[in-house]
Amino acid sequence: SDCNGVATDGCEHAGACTRTETLFSEGFEAGLVNWTPSPAWSRTGAYGYSGWSCYEGYITACGVGAESAIDRVFDLSRADSASLRFFEDVNTFSTMDQYQVQVSSNGGMLWEVVSSSVGTTWRERNVSLAAYLGRSDVRIRFRLFNVCGDGGAIWHVDQVSVTATLRNY
Repeated sequence: SDCNGVATDGCEHAGACTRTETLFSEGFEAGLVNWTPSPAWSRTGAYGYSGWSCYEGYITACGVGAESAIDRVFDLSRADSASLRFFEDVNTFSTMDQYQVQVSSNGGMLWEVVSSSVGTTWRERNVSLAAYLGRSDVRIRFRLFNVCGDGGAIWHVDQVSVTATLRNY
């Protein structure tokens, strides 16, 4: 196969020059591997979507935010597609609390909201990372913010993965 990036002269047309790859996968059963947590985030047992453990963000103080980032930089410079998949359980006591997935492509200087959540029981989320294709410094974090309506803000996250279809050229 030629895989030279010219779609009209060989394998690129048939799709033979790409592969789907899991760039990151975390189920939290082995602890907090590859995460940079703030004090409000921790691994918790007996509540995971799949398995025993999950990752929990819990804030009771008013006007407080907490971020937790996947401690890895993703290179999407050769990606044709990419997505973030996770399961979440959101326990909100105020409709103003914020549960956001944010992405940075400039070393963490600026973060963009790519997904927001509201109160829900366990559900699967799939977030497209198409806006970051072609970039080599992509970072992902989960941000929880308690506005302080009633009680606190709790976000359970489990089975987090990032997959991409990468070009072989």
